[in-house]
Amino acid sequence: MKRNYDLLVFFIPIALFAILVFFLKSPGTPPFNLDQKSLPSFQTTNLLAGDQFFTDQTLSGHLSLLVVWASWCPPCRLENPTLMRIKEKYHISMYGLDLKDNPEDARRFLTEFGNPFVSIGVDPNGIIAHKLGVYGTPESFLVDSHGIIRYIHLGMMTEAIWDEEVQPLVEQYGSP
Repeated sequence: MKRNYDLLVFFIPIALFAILVFFLKSPGTPPFNLDQKSLPSFQTTNLLAGDQFFTDQTLSGHLSLLVVWASWCPPCRLENPTLMRIKEKYHISMYGLDLKDNPEDARRFLTEFGNPFVSIGVDPNGIIAHKLGVYGTPESFLVDSHGIIRYIHLGMMTEAIWDEEVQPLVEQYGSP
């Protein structure tokens, strides 16, 4: 009985925060509209392969989805199962940018909730996120094979948003 109470105490604030974020931060045009512009140049370390770099070129040559996330972000926890389903169903190359996070916490998050990403860059100071005009976490960027940002989604990716907004663009800009 105590364990059920502990789970409720943990998940109720997360659910309330997610609902609050959903109503206050509705999807829309980001403050720095990079849509239809080239992905900014960047280079950072790779969260899971520290001897390799994660750069804007990592995403070039194929259609990809770049997701800005963090282990400390409650909506990111709620979004992750959707990203896992999208990865399995659509096989799109999905990349992560871990924003202002402790690398150990990020790795623990991926172990616990699953890793939908091909590769993950770390952005400990938010410099890359600033270049992208990131408004908050989570945020997703659909990037075509030429490095052009074709779509930006603020907030959690849901299956409905994927089906109605992103998937038609995936078909338009090339199959992953």
